[in-house]
Amino acid sequence: QVDGNNEHLWMFDRDGYRRDTPEAGLDAWAADVRAQGHEPRQEVDVSIAEPSPVVAGLLRLSEGDPIVIRRRLRLVDDVPYQTADSHYPMWVAQGTDIMMPGDVTIPGGLMRAAGHPQVRFTDQLTGRMATDLDVMRMDLPRITPVFEHVRTGFNADDAAVRVIVTISPTDRTRILF
Repeated sequence: QVDGNNEHLWMFDRDGYRRDTPEAGLDAWAADVRAQGHEPRQEVDVSIAEPSPVVAGLLRLSEGDPIVIRRRLRLVDDVPYQTADSHYPMWVAQGTDIMMPGDVTIPGGLMRAAGHPQVRFTDQLTGRMATDLDVMRMDLPRITPVFEHVRTGFNADDAAVRVIVTISPTDRTRILF
């Protein structure tokens, strides 16, 4: 819930739970926010970059392999609520809507449309202090603690197809498992 911002980690991205509403132009996250009576908005930037060593390891990439990053700033009622940056191997993203800039809504999600539906996940949740980048992107006080949620998605062949790093200020977030 936005009033405490439940992020249903055990359900989000699952086929049975996805609440994509392409008629309204909403992805699963935005549909959840709207269902709670709030106005969602996402600012999305797409780039090709070299992954950090952590992301490269999670995606099982060799040194120097490029990735596609979809960086999202998620706002609720025009207040920055979280960042959600998805990292994709080039072989997953190339030639798909993942490469499209802006907020893209596709029934079943980008991964399914790209031919790599995620069938299982690993999740890492860490509490830490906001970095300079977190402070800048979400306009936070420097002393803000945040949750860092790193989810690695795997396809039916057990290939790592996406790493999403979501940063949520703890004063705006309640996580329900």
